[in-house]
Amino acid sequence: MLIEPAIFLVAHTCLRAAQEVCCRLSRAGSISPGAGEKLHRTLGYSSAVRVGDRVETSGQAGVNDELVVPDSLEDEIIQAFDNVERTLATVGATWRDVIHVNSYHKVEAGNGVIGDDHNKVMAEQFRRRLGGRAPIWTETGVTALGLAAMRVEIRVTAIVGSRKLNAASGDCKQRLTREYYRGRSHGVMWRGSARS
Repeated sequence: MLIEPAIFLVAHTCLRAAQEVCCRLSRAGSISPGAGEKLHRTLGYSSAVRVGDRVETSGQAGVNDELVVPDSLEDEIIQAFDNVERTLATVGATWRDVIHVNSYHKVEAGNGVIGDDHNKVMAEQFRRRLGGRAPIWTETGVTALGLAAMRVEIRVTAIVGSRKLNAASGDCKQRLTREYYRGRSHGVMWRGSARS
């Protein structure tokens, strides 16, 4: 007896549950108040777009509503995180829905390293805002950003309700593991090889 059909059925059921949680299709673009409104009027882009439960944001600078960059790098990074939070809220999401972060850090030409001064503040903000979750993070060093004084920009991908999806995927993983071990304990063939 092969166990693959049972595994397929459990995996298919889990996939359907995940689709119900995160794939209701609707499309909405959003403009963040303050700086987002100014940039939309000037450059014509949205701060965030939501398709179903998936949210993509544009890069958020660490600027105030007048597009002024703080003197302190730490204040700039914290403001960028605040601006991401405000942008997510316009489409019904929070930092706890974030699954992927891209951050862009200005480095001097010839300096191939993003410094600890950037990384320390980024890590502190992740811990403060994500409630123990760890999204994937891509950190990129660049020589220029949208404004001459900018040193950081952050964009994110979020799945609204991803906390529910994570709980559902954990349940699916447990069910798949149970099926696997139940098959092994009964001497069932697993992937075409006999268990002795």
